[in-house]
Amino acid sequence: MTGVEWYYARGGKQVGPISAVELKQKALSGEIRPDDLIWKEGLAEWTAARNVRGLFDDETHPAPGAPPAFTAKADDGPAAKSAPSGDKSLAAAAASITPTTSRLAGADAKPGAHPFDRLLAAVRKTFSARAVELLSERFIAWGHLFLIVAAVLCALDGTLAWVKTDQGIRSFGFGVGRALMFLGLQFVAYKLFRALTDIVHSTEEEIASSFLLDGLALINVVAGIVALIFCVASMQAGTPVFVFLGIAAFIVCEFAAIVAVHPEASNIKIVEKNGVGEEAVSLFASLLKISSRLAPAVYCAGAAFGALTFGFASVKYFSADGRFVAVAASALGVVTTYYAALAPLVAYLAYLFGYLLVDLCRAILAKKRAEK
Repeated sequence: MTGVEWYYARGGKQVGPISAVELKQKALSGEIRPDDLIWKEGLAEWTAARNVRGLFDDETHPAPGAPPAFTAKADDGPAAKSAPSGDKSLAAAAASITPTTSRLAGADAKPGAHPFDRLLAAVRKTFSARAVELLSERFIAWGHLFLIVAAVLCALDGTLAWVKTDQGIRSFGFGVGRALMFLGLQFVAYKLFRALTDIVHSTEEEIASSFLLDGLALINVVAGIVALIFCVASMQAGTPVFVFLGIAAFIVCEFAAIVAVHPEASNIKIVEKNGVGEEAVSLFASLLKISSRLAPAVYCAGAAFGALTFGFASVKYFSADGRFVAVAASALGVVTTYYAALAPLVAYLAYLFGYLLVDLCRAILAKKRAEK
C-alpha cells in the first residue's frame, strides 16, 4: 500500500485523509462518483474524480480542459498545490484489492464448480458493483415519480367513488387526505435516502466467508423466477393486479440478488479469517447493510404497483359490474403505496437500531478480550 493520502468533498466539507486503496474501493462501490471532487498533495486544485486515471475502470478518457475549480474553505480541505493526470498509487490500489473481489468471482470459475456457483458468477459478470449504485439512483428517482402519480390517482379514485357509488363525500375526503399523506411521505423519502446511503457507506464490515450472501442471492434469484412465472400465469388468467404484483416482486428479488453478490458495494469485505464472535456480529451487520440497500427497489416497485392499481381501479369505476373490484383494488393500492412510501424510513431506523446492537455486542467482545 502506498503512503499517498487522498481527500474528497462531501456536502461542501472535506472527508479524509484516506489511502489510495480506500479511494479505489469507494469508487468501485459508488460512494465516490465521477463528478465528486478529490485532492491529494501535489495537485494544483481540487478535481473531478473522473479526471484521475485509474480510478474508474470504465472511464479511461479524462474530460478535456482544466479540471473544475473547488474553492476549499478553512474546514473544507487542504490547500491546493499541481495538475492531475494519472496516478500510479491508484494502480497499486487496484492491484491490492483484487484478491478481495477475485475470491468471490474466481472461485466460481473453477472447473467442476457447482451449477449454482456458475449462476451467481453469471450474475456478477452481468451486473457490476457500480450497477448497484446506478440502479439505486434510478429506483429512487422513479419511485418519487410513481409516488406522485399514485397520489394523484388516489385522489381521482376518491372522487370517482363519491360520484359512482353511494359512499358519499366521505370517500372523496379520504382519497384527497391519503393523496396528501403520500406526498408528505415522498418528501420524507427524498430526505432519507441520501442519509441512508451515507450511513451504509460509513460503516465497514469484514466477514470470513460469502456463503450467507451467496445463499441469499440464490434464494432471491429463484424467488424472482417464481415471481415471473406467477406474472405470466396471472396474465393468462386475465388478472392485471396480480400481473403488476408479480413484476414488482421480480424487480425486488433480482435487485436483492445483485446486491448480495456484490458485498463491496455495501462496504463489506471478505477476509481470510475472523473470530467466531466477531464473525457472528459481522454477519448480522452485513445482513443489515444488504437489507437497507433494498429500500430503493421496494420504494420504486411498491409505488409503481400502487399507481397501476389505482389506475386499474379508476377504469373499473366506469364499468357497471366492476365497482366492487374497483373498491377492492383501490384499497390494495392504498396499503401497498403506504408500505412502499415508508420503506426508506423503516430501513433507516432499522439500520440505526440494528447497529446499536452491533456496537453493544462488539463492546462485550472487546471487554472479554481485554480480560484475557
